[in-house]
Amino acid sequence: MTREIILGLGLGVAILSAQTTVNGGRVFTGVLKSNGASATVDFSGASSTVPVQTGLLAARPASCTAGQMYFATDAASGQNLSYCAGSPGTWTAAAGSGSLPGTVVQTNQSNGYSAGTQDFSGAGHTLPAKKGTASQLPSTCAVGEEYFATDATAGQNMYYCTAANSWTQQLVGSGGGGGNPGGVAGSIQKNNGSGGLAGQGMIYSNFYGAGTERQAGLNCSPKMTIPYTAFTGSATYQQIRVASVPAYWFPTAILLNEATPFASGNGQVTALAASIGTAASPGYYVQPLPLMQAGSNFKADNVNGQPASLQAHDIFVQVNVTNVNPGTLGNGTVTNLTAGALEVAICGGTWQ
Repeated sequence: MTREIILGLGLGVAILSAQTTVNGGRVFTGVLKSNGASATVDFSGASSTVPVQTGLLAARPASCTAGQMYFATDAASGQNLSYCAGSPGTWTAAAGSGSLPGTVVQTNQSNGYSAGTQDFSGAGHTLPAKKGTASQLPSTCAVGEEYFATDATAGQNMYYCTAANSWTQQLVGSGGGGGNPGGVAGSIQKNNGSGGLAGQGMIYSNFYGAGTERQAGLNCSPKMTIPYTAFTGSATYQQIRVASVPAYWFPTAILLNEATPFASGNGQVTALAASIGTAASPGYYVQPLPLMQAGSNFKADNVNGQPASLQAHDIFVQVNVTNVNPGTLGNGTVTNLTAGALEVAICGGTWQ
Protein backbone atom coordinates (compact mmCIF):
# COMPACT_ATOMS: atom_id res chain seq x y z
CA MET A 1 0.00 0.00 0.00
CA THR A 2 2.81 2.41 0.89
CA ARG A 3 4.51 1.77 -2.44
CA GLU A 4 1.36 2.63 -4.40
CA ILE A 5 0.89 5.95 -2.59
CA ILE A 6 4.46 7.03 -3.30
CA LEU A 7 4.08 6.07 -6.94
CA GLY A 8 0.87 8.09 -7.18
CA LEU A 9 2.55 11.20 -5.74
CA GLY A 10 5.42 10.89 -8.19
CA LEU A 11 3.03 10.77 -11.14
CA GLY A 12 1.20 13.82 -9.80
CA VAL A 13 4.42 15.85 -9.63
CA ALA A 14 5.33 14.83 -13.16
CA ILE A 15 1.93 15.89 -14.47
CA LEU A 16 2.12 19.31 -12.74
CA SER A 17 5.57 19.89 -14.19
CA ALA A 18 4.18 19.66 -17.74
CA GLN A 19 1.86 22.03 -19.62
CA THR A 20 -1.57 22.32 -17.98
CA THR A 21 -4.87 23.10 -19.69
CA VAL A 22 -7.50 24.76 -17.52
CA ASN A 23 -11.02 24.51 -18.88
CA GLY A 24 -12.85 26.03 -15.97
CA GLY A 25 -12.40 29.01 -13.72
CA ARG A 26 -9.61 29.20 -11.21
CA VAL A 27 -9.40 31.43 -8.17
CA PHE A 28 -5.97 32.05 -6.63
CA THR A 29 -5.81 33.42 -3.10
CA GLY A 30 -2.00 33.42 -3.06
CA VAL A 31 0.68 34.70 -5.40
CA LEU A 32 0.67 33.44 -9.00
CA LYS A 33 4.17 33.42 -10.49
CA SER A 34 6.01 32.18 -13.55
CA ASN A 35 9.68 31.34 -13.18
CA GLY A 36 12.53 30.30 -15.43
CA ALA A 37 14.17 31.62 -18.58
CA SER A 38 11.63 29.88 -20.86
CA ALA A 39 8.54 30.45 -18.70
CA THR A 40 5.69 32.12 -20.60
CA VAL A 41 2.22 33.18 -19.51
CA ASP A 42 0.09 33.41 -22.67
CA PHE A 43 -3.47 34.78 -22.50
CA SER A 44 -3.65 35.64 -26.21
CA GLY A 45 -6.37 33.06 -26.79
CA ALA A 46 -8.61 34.28 -23.98
CA SER A 47 -11.98 35.81 -24.87
CA SER A 48 -11.26 38.62 -22.39
CA THR A 49 -8.61 39.50 -19.81
CA VAL A 50 -8.67 41.55 -16.61
CA PRO A 51 -4.94 41.55 -15.83
CA VAL A 52 -4.77 44.20 -13.08
CA GLN A 53 -6.54 45.08 -9.86
CA THR A 54 -9.70 47.10 -10.53
CA GLY A 55 -11.71 49.51 -8.39
CA LEU A 56 -12.49 53.14 -7.66
CA LEU A 57 -9.61 55.62 -7.56
CA ALA A 58 -10.27 56.22 -3.87
CA ALA A 59 -9.84 52.49 -3.26
CA ARG A 60 -6.36 52.35 -4.84
CA PRO A 61 -3.96 50.83 -2.27
CA ALA A 62 -2.01 53.39 -0.27
CA SER A 63 1.23 51.45 -0.72
CA CYS A 64 2.50 49.51 -3.70
CA THR A 65 5.44 47.57 -5.10
CA ALA A 66 7.36 48.69 -8.21
CA GLY A 67 5.74 47.15 -11.30
CA GLN A 68 2.27 46.94 -9.77
CA MET A 69 -0.68 48.36 -11.72
CA TYR A 70 -4.19 49.51 -10.80
CA PHE A 71 -7.21 50.27 -13.02
CA ALA A 72 -9.43 53.07 -11.64
CA THR A 73 -12.90 52.62 -13.10
CA ASP A 74 -13.98 56.18 -12.26
CA ALA A 75 -10.92 58.02 -13.72
CA ALA A 76 -11.02 60.07 -16.94
CA SER A 77 -11.04 57.90 -20.04
CA GLY A 78 -7.48 57.12 -21.07
CA GLN A 79 -6.14 57.88 -17.60
CA ASN A 80 -7.50 54.83 -15.79
CA LEU A 81 -4.19 53.02 -15.29
CA SER A 82 -1.80 53.85 -12.47
CA TYR A 83 1.73 52.48 -12.34
CA CYS A 84 3.82 51.90 -9.26
CA ALA A 85 7.49 52.87 -9.51
CA GLY A 86 10.40 53.53 -7.19
CA SER A 87 11.20 52.37 -3.72
CA PRO A 88 9.16 52.91 -1.68
CA GLY A 89 6.59 52.56 -4.43
CA THR A 90 4.71 55.62 -5.67
CA TRP A 91 1.62 55.62 -7.89
CA THR A 92 1.65 57.59 -11.16
CA ALA A 93 -1.50 57.94 -13.24
CA ALA A 94 -1.12 57.46 -17.00
CA ALA A 95 -1.74 60.55 -19.19
CA GLY A 96 -3.76 59.13 -22.05
CA SER A 97 -5.60 60.66 -25.00
CA GLY A 98 -8.42 61.84 -22.80
CA SER A 99 -6.34 64.81 -21.57
CA LEU A 100 -2.71 65.87 -21.87
CA PRO A 101 -0.66 67.81 -19.33
CA GLY A 102 -0.64 71.57 -19.86
CA THR A 103 3.07 71.49 -20.75
CA VAL A 104 2.52 69.30 -23.84
CA VAL A 105 2.29 71.07 -27.24
CA GLN A 106 -0.05 69.56 -29.84
CA THR A 107 0.01 70.36 -33.54
CA ASN A 108 -3.75 70.11 -34.02
CA GLN A 109 -4.84 72.69 -31.45
CA SER A 110 -3.99 76.17 -30.14
CA ASN A 111 -0.98 76.44 -27.85
CA GLY A 112 -0.14 79.35 -25.59
CA TYR A 113 3.19 80.22 -23.99
CA SER A 114 3.18 82.17 -20.75
CA ALA A 115 6.85 82.10 -19.76
CA GLY A 116 10.34 81.23 -20.89
CA THR A 117 12.17 81.83 -24.18
CA GLN A 118 11.10 80.08 -27.38
CA ASP A 119 14.37 79.70 -29.32
CA PHE A 120 14.11 78.66 -32.99
CA SER A 121 17.60 79.92 -33.95
CA GLY A 122 18.79 76.39 -34.61
CA ALA A 123 15.93 75.50 -36.95
CA GLY A 124 16.67 74.84 -40.60
CA HIS A 125 13.80 77.13 -41.64
CA THR A 126 11.12 79.16 -39.86
CA LEU A 127 7.69 80.16 -41.18
CA PRO A 128 6.34 82.27 -38.32
CA ALA A 129 3.39 83.89 -40.12
CA LYS A 130 0.36 82.64 -42.01
CA LYS A 131 0.87 83.13 -45.75
CA GLY A 132 -1.19 83.38 -48.92
CA THR A 133 -2.14 85.94 -51.54
CA ALA A 134 -3.30 89.42 -50.57
CA SER A 135 -6.84 88.50 -51.56
CA GLN A 136 -6.78 85.65 -49.02
CA LEU A 137 -6.07 88.00 -46.09
CA PRO A 138 -8.35 86.79 -43.24
CA SER A 139 -11.36 89.02 -42.60
CA THR A 140 -10.80 88.83 -38.84
CA CYS A 141 -7.64 89.08 -36.77
CA ALA A 142 -6.33 89.65 -33.25
CA VAL A 143 -3.89 92.46 -32.40
CA GLY A 144 -0.30 91.28 -32.98
CA GLU A 145 -1.21 88.75 -35.65
CA GLU A 146 0.88 88.70 -38.86
CA TYR A 147 0.22 87.67 -42.46
CA PHE A 148 2.69 87.27 -45.35
CA ALA A 149 1.21 88.13 -48.77
CA THR A 150 3.17 86.14 -51.36
CA ASP A 151 2.03 88.29 -54.30
CA ALA A 152 2.78 91.71 -52.76
CA THR A 153 5.69 93.94 -53.83
CA ALA A 154 8.95 92.55 -52.46
CA GLY A 155 9.68 94.17 -49.13
CA GLN A 156 5.99 95.04 -48.59
CA ASN A 157 4.71 91.52 -48.05
CA MET A 158 3.93 91.79 -44.35
CA TYR A 159 0.51 92.72 -42.94
CA TYR A 160 0.08 93.43 -39.22
CA CYS A 161 -3.12 93.33 -37.22
CA THR A 162 -2.94 96.71 -35.47
CA ALA A 163 -6.52 96.68 -34.15
CA ALA A 164 -9.21 94.06 -33.88
CA ASN A 165 -10.03 92.84 -37.41
CA SER A 166 -7.91 95.62 -38.95
CA TRP A 167 -4.84 94.83 -41.09
CA THR A 168 -2.03 97.33 -41.83
CA GLN A 169 0.40 96.63 -44.67
CA GLN A 170 4.11 97.34 -44.33
CA LEU A 171 4.63 99.88 -47.10
CA VAL A 172 8.23 101.00 -46.47
CA GLY A 173 10.61 98.40 -47.85
CA SER A 174 13.57 97.81 -50.12
CA GLY A 175 11.24 96.84 -52.94
CA GLY A 176 10.46 100.53 -53.52
CA GLY A 177 13.98 101.15 -54.88
CA GLY A 178 14.19 104.94 -54.66
CA GLY A 179 10.58 105.52 -53.63
CA ASN A 180 9.37 107.62 -50.72
CA PRO A 181 11.31 106.46 -47.62
CA GLY A 182 8.43 107.52 -45.37
CA GLY A 183 8.25 110.10 -42.59
CA VAL A 184 6.34 113.31 -42.06
CA ALA A 185 5.47 115.29 -45.21
CA GLY A 186 7.84 118.21 -45.79
CA SER A 187 10.55 116.80 -43.53
CA ILE A 188 14.09 115.91 -44.60
CA GLN A 189 14.17 112.26 -45.54
CA LYS A 190 17.09 109.93 -44.89
CA ASN A 191 17.51 106.21 -45.24
CA ASN A 192 20.35 104.39 -43.53
CA GLY A 193 19.44 100.97 -44.97
CA SER A 194 21.57 98.96 -47.34
CA GLY A 195 19.76 100.50 -50.32
CA GLY A 196 20.79 104.01 -49.31
CA LEU A 197 18.79 107.10 -50.28
CA ALA A 198 16.92 106.92 -53.61
CA GLY A 199 18.85 103.80 -54.58
CA GLN A 200 22.31 105.24 -53.79
CA GLY A 201 24.31 102.50 -52.10
CA MET A 202 26.56 102.84 -49.06
CA ILE A 203 30.21 103.55 -49.97
CA TYR A 204 32.22 104.06 -46.72
CA SER A 205 33.64 101.44 -44.39
CA ASN A 206 36.10 101.02 -41.50
CA PHE A 207 34.88 104.02 -39.51
CA TYR A 208 36.88 104.91 -36.43
CA GLY A 209 34.87 103.82 -33.42
CA ALA A 210 32.29 102.12 -35.71
CA GLY A 211 29.09 103.96 -36.61
CA THR A 212 26.68 104.09 -39.52
CA GLU A 213 27.00 106.04 -42.75
CA ARG A 214 24.60 108.99 -43.03
CA GLN A 215 23.04 110.11 -46.28
CA ALA A 216 21.59 113.53 -47.07
CA GLY A 217 21.59 113.50 -50.84
CA LEU A 218 25.26 112.52 -50.73
CA ASN A 219 27.34 110.06 -48.77
CA CYS A 220 28.58 111.27 -45.39
CA SER A 221 30.38 109.51 -42.59
CA PRO A 222 29.06 109.68 -39.05
CA LYS A 223 30.55 112.43 -36.91
CA MET A 224 33.48 110.58 -35.36
CA THR A 225 34.99 111.55 -32.00
CA ILE A 226 38.63 110.67 -31.34
CA PRO A 227 39.61 111.06 -27.65
CA TYR A 228 43.07 112.10 -26.48
CA THR A 229 43.60 108.59 -25.07
CA ALA A 230 43.87 107.27 -28.66
CA PHE A 231 47.19 109.10 -29.15
CA THR A 232 49.72 106.84 -27.43
CA GLY A 233 52.43 106.63 -30.11
CA SER A 234 56.03 106.85 -28.93
CA ALA A 235 56.81 109.45 -31.61
CA THR A 236 56.16 113.15 -32.25
CA TYR A 237 53.23 112.31 -34.56
CA GLN A 238 50.58 109.62 -34.97
CA GLN A 239 48.13 108.70 -37.74
CA ILE A 240 44.71 107.18 -37.04
CA ARG A 241 42.59 105.81 -39.86
CA VAL A 242 39.09 107.31 -39.82
CA ALA A 243 37.60 105.85 -43.03
CA SER A 244 38.25 103.87 -46.21
CA VAL A 245 36.93 105.16 -49.54
CA PRO A 246 36.42 103.29 -52.84
CA ALA A 247 38.01 103.92 -56.21
CA TYR A 248 36.77 107.06 -58.00
CA TRP A 249 35.69 108.64 -54.73
CA PHE A 250 35.71 112.45 -54.54
CA PRO A 251 35.34 114.68 -51.44
CA THR A 252 32.72 117.40 -51.11
CA ALA A 253 33.23 118.57 -47.50
CA ILE A 254 35.45 117.51 -44.60
CA LEU A 255 35.17 118.73 -41.00
CA LEU A 256 37.99 118.77 -38.45
CA ASN A 257 37.02 120.20 -35.07
CA GLU A 258 38.80 120.45 -31.72
CA ALA A 259 35.66 119.56 -29.75
CA THR A 260 37.50 119.51 -26.41
CA PRO A 261 40.75 121.49 -25.97
CA PHE A 262 43.85 119.31 -25.80
CA ALA A 263 46.20 119.48 -22.82
CA SER A 264 49.34 117.73 -21.66
CA GLY A 265 51.19 117.34 -18.38
CA ASN A 266 54.44 116.77 -20.25
CA GLY A 267 56.60 119.88 -20.57
CA GLN A 268 57.83 118.68 -23.98
CA VAL A 269 54.29 118.55 -25.45
CA THR A 270 53.07 122.15 -25.41
CA ALA A 271 51.81 122.62 -28.99
CA LEU A 272 49.85 120.29 -31.27
CA ALA A 273 48.37 120.36 -34.78
CA ALA A 274 45.94 118.03 -36.54
CA SER A 275 45.40 117.38 -40.25
CA ILE A 276 43.45 115.00 -42.51
CA GLY A 277 44.88 113.22 -45.52
CA THR A 278 46.43 109.99 -46.68
CA ALA A 279 49.28 108.03 -45.13
CA ALA A 280 51.71 109.52 -47.66
CA SER A 281 50.18 113.01 -47.70
CA PRO A 282 48.76 113.63 -44.21
CA GLY A 283 47.57 117.20 -44.90
CA TYR A 284 46.08 116.61 -48.36
CA TYR A 285 42.41 117.02 -47.45
CA VAL A 286 42.66 119.38 -44.44
CA GLN A 287 45.82 121.37 -43.72
CA PRO A 288 47.20 121.36 -40.14
CA LEU A 289 44.86 122.90 -37.57
CA PRO A 290 46.62 124.21 -34.42
CA LEU A 291 45.21 122.54 -31.31
CA MET A 292 45.27 123.37 -27.60
CA GLN A 293 43.00 126.35 -28.31
CA ALA A 294 40.59 127.61 -25.65
CA GLY A 295 37.86 128.85 -28.01
CA SER A 296 36.02 127.45 -31.01
CA ASN A 297 38.57 125.76 -33.22
CA PHE A 298 37.70 123.94 -36.44
CA LYS A 299 38.27 123.69 -40.18
CA ALA A 300 35.63 122.74 -42.75
CA ASP A 301 37.27 122.30 -46.13
CA ASN A 302 35.56 121.52 -49.43
CA VAL A 303 38.98 120.50 -50.88
CA ASN A 304 37.70 121.49 -54.34
CA GLY A 305 36.42 117.97 -55.00
CA GLN A 306 39.94 116.76 -55.81
CA PRO A 307 40.70 113.25 -54.48
CA ALA A 308 44.22 112.24 -53.48
CA SER A 309 43.88 109.19 -55.71
CA LEU A 310 41.39 107.55 -58.06
CA GLN A 311 42.24 104.26 -56.37
CA ALA A 312 40.58 103.04 -53.19
CA HIS A 313 42.46 104.44 -50.23
CA ASP A 314 42.35 105.10 -46.49
CA ILE A 315 41.86 108.52 -44.91
CA PHE A 316 43.83 109.37 -41.78
CA VAL A 317 43.84 112.00 -39.06
CA GLN A 318 47.39 112.94 -38.09
CA VAL A 319 48.34 114.74 -34.88
CA ASN A 320 51.81 116.30 -34.58
CA VAL A 321 53.74 117.76 -31.65
CA THR A 322 54.81 121.15 -33.08
CA ASN A 323 56.67 122.86 -30.24
CA VAL A 324 60.47 123.26 -30.11
CA ASN A 325 62.30 120.26 -28.70
CA PRO A 326 59.15 118.17 -29.05
CA GLY A 327 58.39 115.20 -26.87
CA THR A 328 56.40 112.13 -27.85
CA LEU A 329 52.63 111.74 -27.77
CA GLY A 330 52.99 108.70 -25.51
CA ASN A 331 55.11 105.70 -24.67
CA GLY A 332 53.45 103.31 -27.07
CA THR A 333 50.86 102.24 -24.53
CA VAL A 334 49.88 105.27 -22.46
CA THR A 335 49.35 108.82 -23.76
CA ASN A 336 51.21 111.90 -22.49
CA LEU A 337 48.06 113.97 -23.08
CA THR A 338 45.61 114.72 -20.29
CA ALA A 339 42.57 116.06 -22.16
CA GLY A 340 41.16 116.71 -25.61
CA ALA A 341 38.98 115.29 -28.37
CA LEU A 342 38.74 115.70 -32.15
CA GLU A 343 35.58 115.54 -34.23
CA VAL A 344 35.85 114.38 -37.86
CA ALA A 345 33.18 114.08 -40.57
CA ILE A 346 33.63 113.31 -44.27
CA CYS A 347 31.19 113.79 -47.16
CA GLY A 348 31.67 112.84 -50.79
CA GLY A 349 30.51 110.69 -53.67
CA THR A 350 31.77 108.44 -56.42
CA TRP A 351 32.05 108.79 -60.18
CA GLN A 352 30.05 105.81 -61.37
